[in-house]
Amino acid sequence: MGQLQDAYSEITRRNAELVAVSTDTQEDALLMLELAGAVFPILADPDHEATRSYGVFDLLGDGVATPSAFIVRTDGSIGWHYVGKDIADRPTIQDILDALDGL
Repeated sequence: MGQLQDAYSEITRRNAELVAVSTDTQEDALLMLELAGAVFPILADPDHEATRSYGVFDLLGDGVATPSAFIVRTDGSIGWHYVGKDIADRPTIQDILDALDGL
């Protein structure tokens, strides 16, 4: 989460907002927010409604959301997405910034 934290100002400069989604309880998501010192919101999705609707829940058979990133336009459509192939597969910050610049 440190890289996202470091890139937050670059993301907001592009008129975008960063939101993390955790499949943990609200209490655990708040704890993660505090421990990470995140300046962006971390939303709790303990019933997996959001992660299922984006098609990323339990893709790896581990009972959690697969690492992924989505850029959602103001009209609700998906402008860009990245879904990891394993637990360590995540887009780079530069991938995300380039995708924002391309929209």
